[in-house]
Amino acid sequence: MTLIKKKITVIGGGVSGISCALLLQKLGFETEVISKDPLLPSKPNDPKLVSSFPAASVIPHSIEHHNLNTLFRNSLFFFEKLFSENFKGLGKHLHYELFAHKEEVPKYAPLMHKFELLDESSIKNAPSHPSIPTTFGFKSDCFFADWAIYFPDLIDAYLAVGGKVSIKKLCRKDLQFLDSEIIINCTEFGGPELAGEKFDPIISKGHILHINDVPKLKNKFGKTVSYNFVPGFDHYHTENGTILDVYCYSRENRLVLGGSRLTGTLSEHDEWIGEKVTEPSVEVDGVTIPEQILSINQDIIKFTFGIDVRSFPRKQAYAGYRFMGNKEPGLKLETEDAYDRLIIHNYGHGGAGVTVSWGCAFEVASIIFSKLRSSSLDLEKALSVI
Repeated sequence: MTLIKKKITVIGGGVSGISCALLLQKLGFETEVISKDPLLPSKPNDPKLVSSFPAASVIPHSIEHHNLNTLFRNSLFFFEKLFSENFKGLGKHLHYELFAHKEEVPKYAPLMHKFELLDESSIKNAPSHPSIPTTFGFKSDCFFADWAIYFPDLIDAYLAVGGKVSIKKLCRKDLQFLDSEIIINCTEFGGPELAGEKFDPIISKGHILHINDVPKLKNKFGKTVSYNFVPGFDHYHTENGTILDVYCYSRENRLVLGGSRLTGTLSEHDEWIGEKVTEPSVEVDGVTIPEQILSINQDIIKFTFGIDVRSFPRKQAYAGYRFMGNKEPGLKLETEDAYDRLIIHNYGHGGAGVTVSWGCAFEVASIIFSKLRSSSLDLEKALSVI
């Protein structure tokens, strides 16, 4: 096919879609984002709309792709550029990944800024539980997006450079009628249908607890601290035996606690079919969450930082579904020629949509450059326009 126009339709109004559209708009293309839901829903309680309430750490914990390290590394370049320009809602924490047992270092970890394995001495300076010893871990400087600030500003940045947004639902057959020769499918749960695939999703269910009015967690040097902690099988696991972790990330005037990564799928009525966490559970704000998210975190926070989160009554809990892939887990980042259009599929980001948002946006833009201009897109050029 021959591509003539420079108009691009991005389907999907989450972080992946907006990041793609913003980068392409700044590279000189005319873009429009089409979303079936408002970009900023007034009540973010739909478990499928996890872009409304993500933990938003820039760590690739819950995503699979053969080129993940490259996508993650490129994302870090974009986040570093945005951070240097004081993009609203983007912060950098001293982040710890801690384990009660020996663990292999994840492949992504050395890519993180100031990555350092902890020894017996430095473990003592890390967040710790009063009765579950940490035996292994590492630390790094890690980006975090304060979602209530970052995502609205990302949308504003897109609109400020001429981006357009339409709210409507599209199906596969609608693609042939779009006034674009290039279509980018960033719809996550809607991705397989737009790709012409039978919907057979792999889902990861997660839980998040917001505790409001709590100050940021700081170390003795005044640096904001966050952590993930794997306490071990005896303390937190699913009914199937999967070992889980808890985490705590600071935001403006709140803490974000998690988490759970339960594997399963959805029934035709959107009912959960899959792993469950062993009891006990606790109900917060009408949502049932694993009790360990609250109890293990509050013990760590009280023991390490001297803050008793039980004295902060305003809490909100969320349960969300992360789309991990169709039929099998894995990010779908590939092209298709259909309806005399170039279609780029970019979905299945799991719990790492924020993490790889810019890396995937750069990959999408690179594909378009190679198809449209028979030339490659230089990373420095892409960074220069952001």
